[in-house]
Amino acid sequence: MCHTRGAVTILEVPGGTDKGPDGHRRDSGPLVEAFRRRGWNATIEFYADHDRAALARRVAAGSDAYISRVNPGSYANYTESLYFDMCRQLARCASAGASAAHQLLVLPR
Repeated sequence: MCHTRGAVTILEVPGGTDKGPDGHRRDSGPLVEAFRRRGWNATIEFYADHDRAALARRVAAGSDAYISRVNPGSYANYTESLYFDMCRQLARCASAGASAAHQLLVLPR
């Protein structure tokens, strides 16, 4: 049986017009709270090209899954191909990836 940590990481990038006053996407906070109500630990991490290896290690070691909350676009310290490479690396490390929270609700707990 697969061991789960009961943890999910939400990936964002700084900047863009979809952020609230706290710098995060406006719907990320409610996602974190919804996962916590279901007994999961949930965190939000910002992606940056220069930190992608360390971020991938943190997510792979501490989360069962990640939710990509990065809209296509141009952001400082963000290269889409490098971000997608990191997401593929996480998938190879058995971290389930999703672009929406409902895709993760089927994970075992």
